[in-house]
Amino acid sequence: MNKIFLFLLSMIFFNCRSFDSSTYFEKDFTVNQIKSCFMGSVIISVECGKRGDFSGEKVSGVREELIYNGIVNNTLNLIFREYFITEDRALIRASFTFQLTYDLSISKVIIFRNTAIEILIANSQGISFVVKRFNKNTCFDGKGIL
Repeated sequence: MNKIFLFLLSMIFFNCRSFDSSTYFEKDFTVNQIKSCFMGSVIISVECGKRGDFSGEKVSGVREELIYNGIVNNTLNLIFREYFITEDRALIRASFTFQLTYDLSISKVIIFRNTAIEILIANSQGISFVVKRFNKNTCFDGKGIL
């Protein structure tokens, strides 16, 4: 009886959190929904990782972003950035920041890793697009999120 009471009391005290770390997943888009961004803005961002045992705070993870960097002669320019997430900050990985280019005269659908994005409008002011395919399971298999 005492053990049950202590267990229930500990669950209340720790906000009913489990004793094991849990994973989390966050994204800033919805598949098949139109989204628009200005030049220099993050067009899509995905983050996943682990939460602390009792606090529920993010303790480790990865965030990946695609940033709209303009269009020149029908060539779409994006920047990919990857961050390590720690308990107190997000650290950019220099070796995981690079420029991507896509020729929109070949296809209006661009594919980066596991994500397919249909470009509706892109100009010097901004971009409108629809994420057509995304598989969040890749977040936890080490193959990259986007």
